[in-house]
Order: sequence, then C-alpha cells, then structure tokens
Amino acid sequence: YALTTLHFATTKSNTSAWDWKMAADEPSAIQKHGDWLHPSIHECKWYGVVCHRRSKTVYELNLGYMKLDGLIPRELYILSNLRDIDLHANDFQGVIPHKFMNAMGKLEHLRLHMNGFFGALQPEITQMKNLKELVLFGNYFGGTIPKELASLSKLELIDCYANQLEGTIPSELGKLKKLK
Repeated sequence: YALTTLHFATTKSNTSAWDWKMAADEPSAIQKHGDWLHPSIHECKWYGVVCHRRSKTVYELNLGYMKLDGLIPRELYILSNLRDIDLHANDFQGVIPHKFMNAMGKLEHLRLHMNGFFGALQPEITQMKNLKELVLFGNYFGGTIPKELASLSKLELIDCYANQLEGTIPSELGKLKKLK
C-alpha cells in the first residue's frame, strides 16, 4: 500500500507506470526490474526497492533521478523497517511529513538532496535514532539547524548546504563523536 501510494503521489501523469526509459541507465534494467504495480511482479522486484531476503520487508528505497514530483506521502511511515531512503535529484516539494519522521526509528541513511523541500527542519527528525547520514543539500529548508540533532548519537554526516538556513551551527553538534 505504501509503495503504491508513493507511486501515484509522485508521478505527474498519475499513470500506472513510471517512464522507466528515462529512469533506467540502460534498457536492460527495465526488463530486469519490471514495472511497478505489475500484477505478476512482487514489489521486492520493483525498480529501486530492496527487501530483506527472508522476511520480504522493504529496507531500502533508491529512487534518485527518477523525475518524481509532488509530496512525499505520509503513508511511507508504514515502511517502518526502512534503513536507507534515497530520493535525491527529483522534484519533491513540501515538508517532510511528521508521521513519516516519527516512524523511521530504524532509518540509517536519509538522502533528500536536490529537490524542492522547504520549511524548517523539525525536531521530529530526532525520532530517527539510528540515523548515520542526513543529506539535505540543494533544497529550500529555512530557519535554523535544530540543536536537537545532537541527540542523534550515530550521526556521521550532516550535509545541509545550499538551503535557506540561518544562524550558526549549534555548538551541541560538537558532541557528536561519530561526526566526520
């Protein structure tokens, strides 16, 4: 359900299949991965979706450069086993949904760079307790960098340049021992 919602919420034409020729590096990738929503292809075989071999739970979404647009649907919170989300270089807009951030406690890598996200970086981002990589550059995030990010003790990388952020880098971030 969450993946189907993502599909319909992020395609301009709201057709039943993304334009894989534009998204795939080579035509063979189309045949290898198959179309999203095809009734005979399990969602774990859909392009950009990586599942755990045994449990068939989705743990990675790699949909960079897919020409997706619109808002990230809050229904992605259902995919609470996600470890890696890469939605960079699309045309997403809006804010990151609170319900999504609250449910992503296992997430380690969040790459949303080169989109059109805006608004403040909300403190709910600290619900992502396992976050190691936060890449948000090239958006329109405003306000200040929240000092609450310092509670994400596993953070190794924060990349927020080319936004509309103001103020200084919070001194609390200096306490992040794994930050590179």
